[in-house]
Amino acid sequence: KRILSNIKLLILIKNILYNCQLVRYQIEYFRFLITNKSLIGSVLITVP
Repeated sequence: KRILSNIKLLILIKNILYNCQLVRYQIEYFRFLITNKSLIGSVLITVP
């Protein structure tokens, strides 16, 4: 039984780490989108 609970704990930790990576990736992606929008915005403003 103890081994089983250890495996469950490992799976839980793995899931938490995976979710953290997903969140980090999403944050990076949103940051990328925001910087791209500001770049596009500045280009559009300077073009005319």
